[in-house]
Amino acid sequence: CGGSANAKSAGQRDLGLSDLASTLGHVGRDVMPVLRMGSPSLEGTGMTKRITSLFVLLSLCAFRTVCSIAEAQDTSGDPAEANRTGQIILVIGASGADEYTEPLERSAARWTEVAKQSETPIKMIGKAGEGKQNDREQLHSAIKSVASGGAAHGSGPLWLVMIGHGTFTRGVAKFNLRGPDISAKELAQWLQTCKRPIVVVNCASASGPFVNQLSGENRIVVTATKSGTEHNYARFGEYFARAIASADSDLDHDDEVSVHEAFLLASAEVRQFYESEDRIITEHALIDDNGDGKGTPASMFRGVRPNAVAKDGAQLDGSA
Repeated sequence: CGGSANAKSAGQRDLGLSDLASTLGHVGRDVMPVLRMGSPSLEGTGMTKRITSLFVLLSLCAFRTVCSIAEAQDTSGDPAEANRTGQIILVIGASGADEYTEPLERSAARWTEVAKQSETPIKMIGKAGEGKQNDREQLHSAIKSVASGGAAHGSGPLWLVMIGHGTFTRGVAKFNLRGPDISAKELAQWLQTCKRPIVVVNCASASGPFVNQLSGENRIVVTATKSGTEHNYARFGEYFARAIASADSDLDHDDEVSVHEAFLLASAEVRQFYESEDRIITEHALIDDNGDGKGTPASMFRGVRPNAVAKDGAQLDGSA
C-alpha cells in the first residue's frame, strides 16, 4: 500500500518462552520455509552483567550492526575505546490524551535508566521548559551536533529513539512533536550526512513508512507498525524499552542481547497483550537492518532463526 513499509511475509515462531505465542505479521511476498542463523548479537544484560555501553562494530565481511551493552570496564585510559561510546537522542512526542502520558513517561524513564547504567550520553527532547527552540528545532540541532562523529562525540552509534504518536496523511508519515511535526522524509534528509552507524527506533503509530525512508547502509530501523494505516495507539515502544535492557531478551542464551532479540520479545509481548484483552491486533512491528527498505515482521522468525524466505531471494532482516 502507498508509502507503507512492505513486510516480507507472515509465519509462526517460538521465542522459547512458554507464555509467549507468535506475533502476526503482514503477508507480502510469497515465502518458502527455511531455517537460518539469527542476527548478530548486542553484548549485554546476561543475569550477572550490568549495562555499561552502547556501540556498533563493523564486520570484516559485511556490515553487521552489533549494538553492545557490555560488561562493566574502565575505559578512561583508552581514548580509542571511549571514542566508540554511542549516544542516545530520546524524543518524547506530544502525548495527546492524558491516558497516554503515563506510558510515554514510563518508556522515557526506562531509556534514561539504560543511559545512566551504561554511562551513555543521552539528549532528551520533549520535556517541559527546554529553552527557546521548539522540539523540532531541538531535534534538528541535536542530530547535526552528533551526526559527524569525531573526537567531540565519538564514532559509536547514534541511537534515535522516538516515543509517542504518529500520523499518515496523503502518503506522508509524520512523528507528532509538541509544535511542528517531523516527517519521515525530512528526518531522512537530516540524517543523510551522518557518518556514524544509526539505530532508529520509532515507537509511534503509523510509523511503518519510516522504514522506507530511513533504511540504509550502517543502519537498523525498527518501527512499531508495518504501515501508515496502522494508526491506533502503539504499545510496542513500552515493551521494547523494557526488552532492550532485559536478560529475558537473550533468546539464543549467549549472554548477549541484540536489537533483533529485543524486537522479537517486544513483538511477542504486544501480541500477548492483545490476546489477553481479546482484542484485534492493530500494530505489527518491523525491523530493517539490511538496507533494502522493506522491513521484516517478527512472525518471520522461530526463535531468532528465520522460518521463511522470500521467493525472490531477498535477504531477511536479522539473518546476516
